[in-house]
Amino acid sequence: MKTRSILISLLSLVLGLSACEKPNPAEQDKLVLDRNQLQFEASSAQAQSLELKANRAWKAESDAAWVNVSPLEGTADAVVNISVSNNVAEPGKAAAARSARIVFKAGEASAEVLISQSAETIVFAVDGKAELTAAGGTVVVKVDYNSSYTVDIPVDWISRVESKAVASETLNFAVAANESADERSAEITFTPQGGTAQSVIVRQEGQTQKGIYTAADFLAFAEAVNSNASLDRFCNEAGEVVLMADIDLKGCTLVPVGKPETVNNANSSYEYSGASFKGVFDGQGHCLYNITADVKLEDASVWGIFGVLDGGTVKNLVLGKEGDESLVKISAKSQADAAILVGAAYNGAVVENCVNNVSLEMLGTETENRRFACGVFVGYACSSDNSVCLTSLVNNAAIKAGAGANTKNGATGAMVGGIAAFCTGAGTGTTTVESCENKADITACCGRSSGIVATMNAKTMMRYCVNRGNQVNGFVNGRIANLTCIMGRRLHQLRKRDHLRRRNDHCRNGGPAQLGQCCSERWRQLRHSHRSQ
Repeated sequence: MKTRSILISLLSLVLGLSACEKPNPAEQDKLVLDRNQLQFEASSAQAQSLELKANRAWKAESDAAWVNVSPLEGTADAVVNISVSNNVAEPGKAAAARSARIVFKAGEASAEVLISQSAETIVFAVDGKAELTAAGGTVVVKVDYNSSYTVDIPVDWISRVESKAVASETLNFAVAANESADERSAEITFTPQGGTAQSVIVRQEGQTQKGIYTAADFLAFAEAVNSNASLDRFCNEAGEVVLMADIDLKGCTLVPVGKPETVNNANSSYEYSGASFKGVFDGQGHCLYNITADVKLEDASVWGIFGVLDGGTVKNLVLGKEGDESLVKISAKSQADAAILVGAAYNGAVVENCVNNVSLEMLGTETENRRFACGVFVGYACSSDNSVCLTSLVNNAAIKAGAGANTKNGATGAMVGGIAAFCTGAGTGTTTVESCENKADITACCGRSSGIVATMNAKTMMRYCVNRGNQVNGFVNGRIANLTCIMGRRLHQLRKRDHLRRRNDHCRNGGPAQLGQCCSERWRQLRHSHRSQ
C-alpha cells in the first residue's frame, strides 16, 4: 500500500511539471537581400546581381515587364541576376526615367528591390541654311530628334509649312518678299522637351532699289559703264540713272564714268574708242562730296568724274559741300582735256543745272606746244550734227592754274575756264554755253584764263553768262578774259552784221581781270573786255 502511494505521488509530480513547461516553437521564415535598390542606364545597361539568403523556398515577382529576374525562384541561398530592357519610346519621343519593384517571398518572409532606369538621352539636331533674296522663298530645315519640341518664330514674315512628325523630318518655312531696301533677319528657335534649344537664323536681303545710294553704288555704276554691263539697277522707271542720296566719296579712287581707251580731240573734230556714258544721269539735287583726286594724265587722254559724255546728259548735281575735304589736282604729260565733272562732251551731250564747290588746281603739262584744256564742269566740248549744251552751271570754288612746261598761249597752250576750257563744233550742230555763272576767283599762270570758257572756237555760242570772280594771270603773253579769251569763226545762224563767226549774247561780268607784270601790253588792254555797261 505504501509503495502504491509513492508511485502515485511521483506520477502526479511528473504531470505537474509537464503542465508548466511550453513546447518548442517551429523555426521562423527568413529571406535576406544584400541590396535593396539597383540603378540602370537607359540603354545597353549591364545586368546586375544580388545575393539572396533564405531558409526555405522562395519566389520573385516584378511589377514591370521591362525587368528580367533570373532565377525567378529557388529553395535555398542564391545569386539572382537582374537585367532591364532599353528605355526607348516610340519614334519622335524620348523615354522618361522609370522605376519598378521586385518582390521576393519565402513563406511569411519577404523583401523587395527598387529598380531605377535613366531617361533616354535626348537627340536633337537642327540643320538649315537660310540666306534669301528680297523676293522671299522657302527655308528648309532638317530636324533629327527623339523628343517632342516647339518651334518659335518671332516675326510675321516667316511662317511654318506643316509637315509630318517623324523622328527625322524636314521643316519648311515660307519667307515673304522683303519690300524694303533694308536687310532683315530673324531667329527660328527649336526647343526640345528637356533639352537645349537650337536655332536657325534667317537672313533676307533688302529689295534692290533702283538708283545710287552709297559710294560703293557709285563706284559700281562707273564699273558697269566701263565694262558695258547693265545699268538697270541704277535706273529709275524712265531709264535714267538717279542719285538717291548725298554721297561721301572720302577715300575713294575715282575712275571716270566712261573711260575711253583712245582719244583724239582736235580743234574742230573728235574721235575716241572705248567706253563712254550715253545715258542720263540725274543727281536730283544731291551732292557728291569729299571729292579728292591728284591725277596725272597720259598723252591724248581725258579725265573727269565722267570721262566721255557722248550724247548723254548729266544734270541736277552738286559737287562738294562747305567744310568738306574736296580738292582736285590735274596735270598732264602732254595733250589732254580734263574737268572735275566731264572730261569731254560730244555729239548732243548736255550738262545742266549743276553746282561746283570743289577747288581745282591745274598743274600744267610736261611738254611744250600741246593743248591742255582744264575746266570746272567740262574740259573739252565738241558738237557734231547734234548740238552740245552747257547750261545753268554755277562755280563757287577757287581755281589755281599753271602751265607747267607749256609756254604757248594759243590753241596748243594750257588753258583754264571757270565753266569749260575748250568749246568747238563739227557738223551742223552748235556748242552752246548759256546761263552759266562763275563766282570764284581764278589765279592763273597759263596761256589762257577765263571766268566762263577759255576758248570758244568755231560753231559755238555763249549767252546769258555771268562772271563774278576776280582773275589774275601772270603768264608771259597770257590771255585773260572775264567771259572768253577767244571766239572762233562765223556760225551760219548769225546775221550779216555779225563780223565774227561766233556769238556772245547778253553776257556780263562782275569781277575784274588783271594781267601780271610779265604780260604783253596787247593783252593788258583787254583788262575790261566783255564787261557789261
